[in-house]
Amino acid sequence: MKVRSAAKLVEERAKTHGDFADNCAAFDRLLKALPLEGFDERIRYPVAMIYTKLVRLHSGRLERQHIEDIEGYAHLMMGLVSPP
Repeated sequence: MKVRSAAKLVEERAKTHGDFADNCAAFDRLLKALPLEGFDERIRYPVAMIYTKLVRLHSGRLERQHIEDIEGYAHLMMGLVSPP
């Protein structure tokens, strides 16, 4: 089995996820613009993950997996609301 170094993994992920420092700054801007205080953890966590995926879409390449992940987190939250 081939073992990748952490540096190589970070380099590979930057191609699909964008620059780590840029992503941190963008995530912070999202949290300031759309804070998650006041929500319980069942909402905060999936929304924070959606923010993460949006940041990756914005700074990396358009990857189907990021969009599918957003859909999955939104689906988890749908289980918390009453049907229409």
